[in-house]
Amino acid sequence: MMRQEGVAIDREPGYLEPGDAFRDWLAGVLADRLPEHDGDVRVYLCGARGA
Repeated sequence: MMRQEGVAIDREPGYLEPGDAFRDWLAGVLADRLPEHDGDVRVYLCGARGA
């Protein structure tokens, strides 16, 4: 968890499977950097709390 001026930002790993529109776009953009661009893509899911 990160804190930034009274707001806590939680990050947890998540996976996007083939067929997810954002995952497919991201894998296409980063295809030359991903070892296996046809499988699941791990991302960090973020959420903010507080104010």
